[in-house]
Amino acid sequence: MRILHIGDFHFRPNANNYDQSLMVDRMIECLKNKPRIDVVIFTGDLVFSGTKFENFNSAHQAIFLKLSKELLIPLSRIFLCQGNHDVNREEVTISISNYFDEKINDSDKLYDECTRSTSEFKNSFKGSSHFYQFLTSTFNDNFEHCDELHYIAKFKINESVVAIVAINSAWMSNGHRNDNGFLMFPPNILKNSISRIKDADCKILLLHHPMSYFKEFNCRELEDIIYPEFDLVFSGHTHREDICTKYKGHNGVLLNTTQATLSFAKDDEIGYSIIECDLLNKEEARIERATYISKEKIFLNLEPVQVAIPMGHEKSLQNKFRKKIASKYSSELSKANDLLLEYGGDNDKNFLELFTTPVLSSNSGAEGESPDKFFNFELLYEAVSKYLLFGSDKCGKTSLLKKIQLHYLKHFSTLGKVPFYLDYKHLEDRGDSKTDIVRLIGIAYDISRAETEKLLEENNIILLIDNLNTMSKAHSVIIDFLDRNRNLQFIVCSEFIASRVYFEELDHLDYTKLYFKDLTRREIRIYSEKNYHAYSESKEDVIEKVTKILQQLQLPVTYWTLSLILLIYKKSKDDFSHNLFGILDLCVDEMLQKKQLLLDRGTGFDQYKEICSHIAYDLLKNYRDQIYSTTSTNIITFIDRHISQNVRITTDARSVFDFLVTAGILKERNSKYTFRLNGVFEYFLAYYLHQHPEVKDGIIADDQLYLGFKNEFEIFSGLNRSDTEFLRQIYHKTRRIFDPIIEVYSDTSYDSKLIDKLGEVHEFRKKVELIDLQKALNHETQDQVNDELNPIGVDSEVHLKEVYDKNDLNPETLEKYLGILARVFKNCDSIRDKDLMVEIFDYIVKAHLCFGFHLMDAYTNVPLEENADHDENLEVILGKNVAKALSTFIPTIAQVLLYDGLGHSNMTRLIEERIATFKKITGSQYILFLLYFLLLDIDVKANKSLIDEVLENITLPPLRVSTYFKLNFYLAFKAYKNREFEQFISNKIRLVQLRLDAKNSSNSNMSLSEKQNQNIVKTIKDNR
Repeated sequence: MRILHIGDFHFRPNANNYDQSLMVDRMIECLKNKPRIDVVIFTGDLVFSGTKFENFNSAHQAIFLKLSKELLIPLSRIFLCQGNHDVNREEVTISISNYFDEKINDSDKLYDECTRSTSEFKNSFKGSSHFYQFLTSTFNDNFEHCDELHYIAKFKINESVVAIVAINSAWMSNGHRNDNGFLMFPPNILKNSISRIKDADCKILLLHHPMSYFKEFNCRELEDIIYPEFDLVFSGHTHREDICTKYKGHNGVLLNTTQATLSFAKDDEIGYSIIECDLLNKEEARIERATYISKEKIFLNLEPVQVAIPMGHEKSLQNKFRKKIASKYSSELSKANDLLLEYGGDNDKNFLELFTTPVLSSNSGAEGESPDKFFNFELLYEAVSKYLLFGSDKCGKTSLLKKIQLHYLKHFSTLGKVPFYLDYKHLEDRGDSKTDIVRLIGIAYDISRAETEKLLEENNIILLIDNLNTMSKAHSVIIDFLDRNRNLQFIVCSEFIASRVYFEELDHLDYTKLYFKDLTRREIRIYSEKNYHAYSESKEDVIEKVTKILQQLQLPVTYWTLSLILLIYKKSKDDFSHNLFGILDLCVDEMLQKKQLLLDRGTGFDQYKEICSHIAYDLLKNYRDQIYSTTSTNIITFIDRHISQNVRITTDARSVFDFLVTAGILKERNSKYTFRLNGVFEYFLAYYLHQHPEVKDGIIADDQLYLGFKNEFEIFSGLNRSDTEFLRQIYHKTRRIFDPIIEVYSDTSYDSKLIDKLGEVHEFRKKVELIDLQKALNHETQDQVNDELNPIGVDSEVHLKEVYDKNDLNPETLEKYLGILARVFKNCDSIRDKDLMVEIFDYIVKAHLCFGFHLMDAYTNVPLEENADHDENLEVILGKNVAKALSTFIPTIAQVLLYDGLGHSNMTRLIEERIATFKKITGSQYILFLLYFLLLDIDVKANKSLIDEVLENITLPPLRVSTYFKLNFYLAFKAYKNREFEQFISNKIRLVQLRLDAKNSSNSNMSLSEKQNQNIVKTIKDNR
């Protein structure tokens, strides 16, 4: 029997991309020179779109009728199944698709849905109506049974009975999401079909999609039915043919996936295949293939492939091993789920559903290297790959290896590779003589040593090695194993610090080095969206706040820290995006496993926190030269001394230390131990200061140390939100620095001072108009812009406290003084002294305003100072003009800094009251500008009515320019996929433009000196 296997025709009426008729003619010409075809198998996607019934008839004439006529193949020997393109997507109801996607997650529910024939089940076939109508009207005489889900056909060739079962794998295709992992087919229907073809000599299954596209629970059950019963399985969809994976018969069945017969994608393979098998002796098959050369417009015959089809005992053995692989997949997925910080309960998504590809690069980031060359994660799946991957602590090395392991287990039916995961940490206690890799692989898959060695000999093992450690006792054994199996594919992961070690033992194995990089906003968005179902806030608010938290806490931007923050964010009812204490407190709760510790009878949760705080202070005080790290012996000795003073602690020092390492509080770094994260180190220092106020007072009094404890003071204020005395300490410390600066700018109103420094700046406003966006930026563009302007990668390692020169009050130092006061004030939300709170709030606003003036003067004076010994030449003039242009944005910069310090929902009422007060005071537009946009930045959509007040009350041209800038920012980054808000902001931007234009036309030279006009105009010309 000779079977022509084609598929993925994608017929388009009047298509210009390819000459479809010519393609079919060339294929027929090629086939006429070969022995006669007995059967045609077409595995779906007859048309490009199933929206019109007539497209199927046109495609039928274009290919099937031509094949039948020219090759003398009766239509009764042409069999096809439905593909995803054959679905009428206009008839697909998304609610029905969502119902099956979300509700049908095991075989019992699927069986129940089918047997009860629910309304959802009946409506799920609407998208198949055109294909089903075409199938039954054109090929109905072929079938013993036919419905929307499957059909059965039988025919004879030389007295041998051939049975075909075609199933509709596109039943759950909807065109609104990727099919992979969402498809289903009722196993009971397939079992019933098999029972009706028991007498057949050759059993053939047709489906469009590969088996791996089905839902996990469904895929395994279908495979257990299909592989023992069918002799040949034909599929399509992928537009690819891979000889090495399709023709090995490692599933007890021959699988054949054809190339596309016609495709409009430039990278797709176009061709056909012919399977020839003896119906009396089915142990072998011959595969003839041809691929289309588009430039020459001919089909080129490829070398035939001879394939062994497993039968009898061999088929039984292979199906038995396939079931072991399926069982291994389930157990390894369960282990991978344990890597998740939260699995089960409210979180029903497993490891694979949450896995997001890491950022990999071929560059280590060493000084002098070219920019990052990012690596396509999918290439790790290639059969010949050998990689050595380096990454920092908790960057996702183990998760990557588990993902690859699960990929090979899941796709064993098509890939034929057996993955073996090996963790150095699990081998360290075995010793050289006890580590037998072949034996370990055999144990993992319950196979004999001979079977294991056969897999190695056939190069069907992929070795996945975690936590590579050249100092391990097992290292030499593993190197020797790799040396003896040089063709073995491997992927090895190691700590980044090991990348500096010269792996001389591996050099002859020809591997590629790769490096884990920090995640970008793109990965944060993708991962957060996968978890979004757990939150009540809008998706964008969650992503924005999580990103800010990662930056503020100086956490490594990895999936581990991201999942930790998302877990805390979900459990929390507060807005922690601008509250360092709150988020760190919950971080520590999760890392120390608070709930479990409360149940244990040993050391309690608060006792562990106290121990950690003393460790932190001991490292700070005694180990600065070692960057706050020391040996495990020193830490255990210190813990032991601490425990000896508290008879209520029943756990020994070594156990406490081991727990802190296991929980991720402490980690090893260069053979010494310190805190895993700098933010956690700061948290426990703040906890210590809270327990020892005399230490806190000493740091506040020391001008050289004070700024280095910026985060600790913020955390400290969260530990006691009603600590009026502490707030007063920080307030007076800040006043000592800022009172002289405020005094400089208090000789006139702040509005007059602003005009005096910036003028009307109407000419510069024309430059600002260049940012006129017209519409909101999409998420991808937003992420790219933010990553370029404000990268989130930080140094999360514990690092030395900076010692400051108390006489060097530069802008950066001043900003830190302001930031400490603002953040401490924000946390102190339980103080009942309203007069004090208003006084400090007004001071913070006034200090930010005057800090803006200070920055203006700093920008303006730099060009003068740099050219003090020169005449005012062109460079000096240009320098002053550029400085003045930059200073135009200072009001916006001051406002952003104010929001960074005070932005929190608990400030809303106070801000509203101060706005009401300052609206009554003449000359307060600058202050009102800061307050209005502080409130808008906290929640622009909820407070958008304030924008009308802004337009009415803010009339100073410099502030209108800043208003124009802020509104464009809201349009760009806050309005995407919110048409109503986008239109609202766009209208307000037009209003600002009109008022600025009106001001320009009536006051073309107001408040600008002749020299100012010349300088600014020249700046504009020089920058065009």
